[in-house]
Amino acid sequence: MRTNVIIFALIGCFVTVVGVVYTLLTLNVDPGGIEWVGVPALFALAAMCWMIAIYVWMSERRFGGGAQDDDNAEVHEEAGHKGVFAPYSWAPLVCAVGASLAFGGFPIAYWITALGIVIGMIGVIMWVMAYSVGHNSH
Repeated sequence: MRTNVIIFALIGCFVTVVGVVYTLLTLNVDPGGIEWVGVPALFALAAMCWMIAIYVWMSERRFGGGAQDDDNAEVHEEAGHKGVFAPYSWAPLVCAVGASLAFGGFPIAYWITALGIVIGMIGVIMWVMAYSVGHNSH
């Protein structure tokens, strides 16, 4: 896990630097100012890399390092708890349908976007409440 943290943090640093340089270059070269596709995309990519690095770092602190961090580890040492996942949950599919409708609705009709936002919110609520209702309730 330590290696994953380092890799994603390095990629996050690199993409952040590239985003700053790209922003400065487009400000100086492009007469219209900031280029509104590449700049947000680079900073969004940097944010995602940093989110993954921080999540993996926090997971490593909570669950301990994995066997991949030990040079003398055996394959069977990797077995065990990896986190929380509900394999029966329909919430990821509902969220994906909501996001598809929300983003795909912009060029078609705004009511599709509104429907997608509502479906996406229902999916997020389902995902958050997955361990509070039903068979796995606390």
